[in-house]
Amino acid sequence: MQAVRFKAGDTFSFVGQVNVADGVSWAGRGKIRKADGDEVGSLDVYLTGDLQKWVVIEKTASATGAWPKPTTPGATVELFFDYEFLDPLGDTVLSSEAVRVIVEYDPTRG
Repeated sequence: MQAVRFKAGDTFSFVGQVNVADGVSWAGRGKIRKADGDEVGSLDVYLTGDLQKWVVIEKTASATGAWPKPTTPGATVELFFDYEFLDPLGDTVLSSEAVRVIVEYDPTRG
């Protein structure tokens, strides 16, 4: 399982290479959740690139400020996200594996 580190309350951004068919208007969606499966929120998911496709997953700092976060220096909170792409008819769904997000305490945000 892939893991990313993230400072609590910052803008969340993840980029990864994906293998999807060209010429399809893929729609992306994603969710972030706690380890127990409770949903934390949705993620903004889109594709970029010509020959090589890249998935871009983002959420603004104002939105991530409401995510679970550690309250003491050195502590972390573990979240997970996944995403999927759907073709326009919904006939094809391509799902990612779960990605672990290690949320670190951010002393500048308190």
